[in-house]
Amino acid sequence: MERLNKKTLSFPAMVFTKTLAALGIVLTLAACGKGDGGGTTPIVGINGCQNCGGITAPTVITTFSSQASTNAFTLSNMQVYAQAGLIQPNASGYNYKWYNGPIAMQGTLTVPTTFYDTTNSGCVVPAGTYYLQTYSVGQLGNLGANVSVPALLTTAGNIELKIESTGVAGGGFVDEGRKLYAKVTIVRANGYVCSAMFADTIL
Repeated sequence: MERLNKKTLSFPAMVFTKTLAALGIVLTLAACGKGDGGGTTPIVGINGCQNCGGITAPTVITTFSSQASTNAFTLSNMQVYAQAGLIQPNASGYNYKWYNGPIAMQGTLTVPTTFYDTTNSGCVVPAGTYYLQTYSVGQLGNLGANVSVPALLTTAGNIELKIESTGVAGGGFVDEGRKLYAKVTIVRANGYVCSAMFADTIL
């Protein structure tokens, strides 16, 4: 009887110890996941997008790399996410050509040499490599044209830019979706609002 009581009393303590140990492991893993702290680690999927409610089932429809016509910057490994259910069946295999709906982008902005907004001396983009993610959901029209992403932000450096192919003759995805021909405007840099002239075409 005495032995039975001892086992009965030790059972809650054993459960509590196991629960505490499991909680410790979870907290340790969570701490490791946030160890970077700088906000420069690429976000998996489109979790970094603050206003992408229209994309609930994201799927990558193409990945492109394009360079500014003045060589001021390069956009590389830019993944284009779309709403899976809106992709139309097609025989070509190029899903971006048969999609009309919301999109998000993320990838890398590389700036080889610091460049300036000539009409606003405070707006400067320092040389470096920046990770870009969508802040506001964009749109893509059929055949890979009419690309518009109103706001992409760097995870460090406070750089905001927008991408639009509307108004660019022949604009949109080219080279089987591996390149984008569009206008890129630097909207803000380091807390300064840039002029509308701080822009370049990419291909």
